[in-house]
Amino acid sequence: MRLFIGIELPENIIAELHSLQNLLRKKVRRGRFPSKDNLHLTLQFLGETSERKVEDIIRSLQTVSKLNFPFKLSFNTHLGSFGHKNPVRIVWVGVKGKVAALLQLQTSIVGSMQELGFPAESRDYHPHITLARDVDFIDKDFLLDQERGEFDMGQLSCFKIDNFCLISSNVEQGKRIYNIVETFKLIETDAECKDY
Repeated sequence: MRLFIGIELPENIIAELHSLQNLLRKKVRRGRFPSKDNLHLTLQFLGETSERKVEDIIRSLQTVSKLNFPFKLSFNTHLGSFGHKNPVRIVWVGVKGKVAALLQLQTSIVGSMQELGFPAESRDYHPHITLARDVDFIDKDFLLDQERGEFDMGQLSCFKIDNFCLISSNVEQGKRIYNIVETFKLIETDAECKDY
């Protein structure tokens, strides 16, 4: 099984991100845009995994979920990219809000997976949602202008993170399909916390 751990996004947030993808489509000659069903926030990629290990992974992630609390995030109002040449390898939108809580959750997950033999990535974790890949912009300065605030994406909503998922990734009839294997609810505090 090809597995990763990630955060599934609320439907209204997916709709906003899909609208953002449609804005991007008007600015490019070509690019590959993930299906809106596949938009998610990755926490750790596990890769090809023996089915025998899945129960251990689930038990370990259940422990992690009991040590982390819900929190709120929203998206930055500018785009970022990996690979600045045209075509751009990946165009993404980053997160803001309670990022420290997100990083704590991700660090807990990576630590628990290391105990099961899954190595941590050598590069720092950079939370983002991939909007497009291999993007050939009509205006090669578009991203630079956008990062300077010259392209208004509008305000994206704030949303609450109260769970994360173990997700399988398969190719079916030439399309990448994600399926949730297990969902892990973050522990709620007794007192209602408006900020998370």
